[in-house]
Amino acid sequence: MSSLNLTAASLQLFTTFCREAEDWNGQPLIELETKAQQGNLTDLVSKDLIDVVEEGKCSFAVFTAAGRQMALEIGYEIEEGF
Repeated sequence: MSSLNLTAASLQLFTTFCREAEDWNGQPLIELETKAQQGNLTDLVSKDLIDVVEEGKCSFAVFTAAGRQMALEIGYEIEEGF
């Protein structure tokens, strides 16, 4: 597993994005319910696992090369985004 030292909550959010990526052409919609999740999202961005792309009023998670590699390590294959 990656040595990025993610918290359990950040890893859970990352895993959610991985699961939802298939339904969103590899770029899942970001739907955060708490300020803590916002912090977890910031953690994922700061560790270069995802980028956030905004389109209108929606935000999407775009996996970086490091994020796609980590996804593979936990059992998800994410294709390179647009």
